[in-house]
Amino acid sequence: MFIYAERIAELQEHLGPLLAEMGLELSVVERIGIFAREVDVRFLPRPGETHFSPVTICFEDKGDYRPDPWGEEKPVRQASWDDAHFSVASYFCRPLGDSGFEHWMEERSRGYNIRRPGKELFEGIADFIAAHDLMATNGRTPGCVSSHAFANAYVIVARGFPDAEILQDIPEDDETLESIAFVDPSGRNVLICMPGGGGSATAYLDGEEEMSFEQTDIRTLRLFVRELSRIEPSSGPSL
Repeated sequence: MFIYAERIAELQEHLGPLLAEMGLELSVVERIGIFAREVDVRFLPRPGETHFSPVTICFEDKGDYRPDPWGEEKPVRQASWDDAHFSVASYFCRPLGDSGFEHWMEERSRGYNIRRPGKELFEGIADFIAAHDLMATNGRTPGCVSSHAFANAYVIVARGFPDAEILQDIPEDDETLESIAFVDPSGRNVLICMPGGGGSATAYLDGEEEMSFEQTDIRTLRLFVRELSRIEPSSGPSL
């Protein structure tokens, strides 16, 4: 088994100025299995920022994590930089028509040696992080919608109502709320709201709740949009 506090302290010391300049801070996540443990060091947005680094530093410990049958404590060691490697995620952008919004999806990740040829360790780490463009955070960066489900919902609505608009409310200390707004043929204002954290979507007609459904329930949304598109246009008052 290993502990990694010293390695995290070294990263804070040597990368602090670079991370501050890039608007990033360290975030540490542990994943423990039966035969291995992985510690991921990510570089996420500082408060007030919305972009993150696609680079992760991964420490792998392939020790045996099964409980000792005799209750004896297993030896502990400090994690070494020889246990570490880079993992870089790549993303692709899904533009949502002419709405001005988009959604980013992780495509794959690739590993790299932590030690860069011809460079001192922390100089190489800093240069590697700085060389990778920061990524927008879905649901926190303005213009980037929270989820694949919302992106799908917009595409379904826009097929029947090309003038549909995306509305996005990003509170500082709460989950993002995203909505699709359009007008049906009878002149009613339609609003489909989806909280960024998942759960149920809610549809409103002229401000009155009409129905709720799971955000991933594409079939129900399609039927709802289809019914709205079949409504006869309002003829207005006769003269």
